Amino acid sequence: MRNPIFRKEMREIARSPKLVWAITILNVAWALIGVCMLRVYFYSDGERMLVDYSMILNIYYILLCVQLGSMAFILPGMTAGAIAGEIEKQTLSALLTTPLGPWRIVVGKLHTIVFNVGLYLISGLPILAIIFFVGGVSLKDLAQYVVYVFVFGFYMGSIGVCISSLVKNTILSQMLTYGAFVMVCALNIAVNWLVYMLQLPSGTILQYGKILVLGLINPIDSMASMLAQQMGRDDIYNSVCLLHMNKDSVWVKHVDSATWFWMSAGVQCIISIVLMVVSTYALCMPSKKKSE
Repeated sequence: MRNPIFRKEMREIARSPKLVWAITILNVAWALIGVCMLRVYFYSDGERMLVDYSMILNIYYILLCVQLGSMAFILPGMTAGAIAGEIEKQTLSALLTTPLGPWRIVVGKLHTIVFNVGLYLISGLPILAIIFFVGGVSLKDLAQYVVYVFVFGFYMGSIGVCISSLVKNTILSQMLTYGAFVMVCALNIAVNWLVYMLQLPSGTILQYGKILVLGLINPIDSMASMLAQQMGRDDIYNSVCLLHMNKDSVWVKHVDSATWFWMSAGVQCIISIVLMVVSTYALCMPSKKKSE
C-alpha cells in the first residue's frame, strides 16, 4: 500500500528492537504452554507412552485463546498513541497540511496496527502447527482462525484509533481503550445476566432473542462460535440460544455457529469502518478551530 504514514511507521518499527523482543517473548510463552499441554496429554505409565485422545484438541483451543488474548492485551498499547502521540509530539498539524488528508492518516495508522497483528500471528503459526502432529484440525480451520485474527486486529485497532483521535492524550487513551475492550467483550454477557436475574423473582423466563444480537459485536462470542463449528458441536451453540429464546426462534432455526461467526465478523468490520470515519472527523476538528 502506497501510504506514506504506513511507510514511516514501518521505518520506525524497523529501527526499534521493541517489536522483536515482544514477538520473541510471546512466542516463547506460547511454545512453553504448548509443550506443557503436550506433556499433560502425552504421558508414560513407566513402560508405554499413552495419549489422551479424548482431550487432545484442548491444545489447539487453549493455544488459540492464549494467542488472541495476548493480542487483545497488547493492542491498547499499540493503538493509544496512534493519533494522540502525533498530537503530543506536535507533528499532527504538519501531517494535516500535507496532501494526505485525515482519511489517509487514519488508514495508515490502522494499516500499521493490522500489519503488526499479522506479524504476531504469522510468527506464532509454527507453534499452532503442533496440533497437526495429532490431527483433528484441518488447514481450513486454521485458515478461518487466521482470517478472524485480521478481523479482530482491524476491529480492536479501529476502536483504539478512534479513542486516540477523540481523547488526544496517550495515557488517558490507553486507559479508555482497555475499558472499551472490556465493555465490548462483556456487554452482552452483562445484559443477558441482568435480564435473567430480573426474571428470577417472578419465576418466568423472558425470551430475549433480540438481546442476544449484542453478541455479534463480542469477539469472545465470535471465537466461541468458530470453535463450536470446528468441533462440530452446534448442539452447544443451539443450547445457548435456547437459554434466551423460544425453540421456534429464527435464530435457533436458521442461524448455526458458522453463520453466526461470519455474521459477527461482518458486523465487526462494518463497525470498524464507521469508527474510521469518526476518527477522520475527529482529526478535522482541530484544523477547523484553527481556521476560525
